Parts: sequence; C-alpha cells; structure tokens
Amino acid sequence: DERYQDGHKSNLTDERYQELIDMGFVFEAGKRMTGPRGPTKTWDERFDDLLRYRAEYGHCGVPQHYPGLGYWVHAQRNGYRLLKEGKKTSMTHEKALKLADAGFIFDAKKGKRRMAGGQPAAGAAGQYAGHHGSII
Repeated sequence: DERYQDGHKSNLTDERYQELIDMGFVFEAGKRMTGPRGPTKTWDERFDDLLRYRAEYGHCGVPQHYPGLGYWVHAQRNGYRLLKEGKKTSMTHEKALKLADAGFIFDAKKGKRRMAGGQPAAGAAGQYAGHHGSII
C-alpha cells in the first residue's frame, strides 16, 4: 500500500502489513509476485538462498524485485524494524543476529550508499549491535 509506505494514515497495521509481505503480497498495481509458485520456503531455506546469493555476488544487497529472494529480504527489513519498535513480528533477535553475521544490510538506503562508495557494508554483528547497543 503506497499510502502506508509513504507514512500516510492507513487502517493497515504494521503487523498485518508484515504478514502480507511475508506471504509475498505485492502492493503495486500491475506488478506480479515473481518466484516459485510451489510451497513456501522456510526462513532457514531463504537464509541459505541469501548465502548463495552472497557467494555469487559478493554482498547481501538483494534487489527487492530479485525473484523469490527479493521479497524475503524486504520482509526481513520490515520485521527488523518492527522488532526494534517492540512490535509483534516473526523476526527474532536470533534471526537478526544470524542475518547480521552474514553481512545483511538492514537499512537498504544506507547499504546502497556504502556499496556505491566502495566501502564495505557493516559486517558481522556490528550493525546489529549499533542498533541495539549489544549483540545479546
């Protein structure tokens, strides 16, 4: 929902928005969900996909429209935001730490600037600890 994403008032709660994203819902008219039409992959299976992507491309900056994995990455960022806000989410501290250890970029805008500037993205638990003050 573009109005929701732009910060306008909406009846859509953060929790419901996250659930829709997790299911692969596409909020833009005319866009289709890409990726496999078979059974939904588990979080660990998608995490393994992310590690394969990183091995191939050298980073975890998966484009949002990358088939299958792009939607999952977007959902992880939303889940992390909800976790930081103390709201209901399927994201856990353990998952966030696992993502951070893999070099996952929780803030896509900052990550794009780092990758464009030739600086490495925050690796390991540094980015996670920066947001939470601790990796525990």
